[in-house]
Amino acid sequence: LGRAQELCLLLDAFWERTGLGATVPIYFSAGLTEKANWYYKMFISWTNQKIKNTFVERNVFDFKYIKPFDRAFIEQPGPMVLFATPGMLHGG
Repeated sequence: LGRAQELCLLLDAFWERTGLGATVPIYFSAGLTEKANWYYKMFISWTNQKIKNTFVERNVFDFKYIKPFDRAFIEQPGPMVLFATPGMLHGG
């Protein structure tokens, strides 16, 4: 599951820098990724020092631009990014 969180961290930072957050939403398929995100938020002390240092400002796992996916979003106009499940991120 760590791969999904790493991708979330990278994309959230990229969306912040480029301003894509206002026009292109990012969603992840619910399930284990959502549960793992909760644990990462709760147990930030288990992460590396770089992530712990950012916790002073905010919890990096409180993603600003990444939200859980709901099937109702399919009907929304415009582009969006949807993460595959962690198993598919690994297996392709």
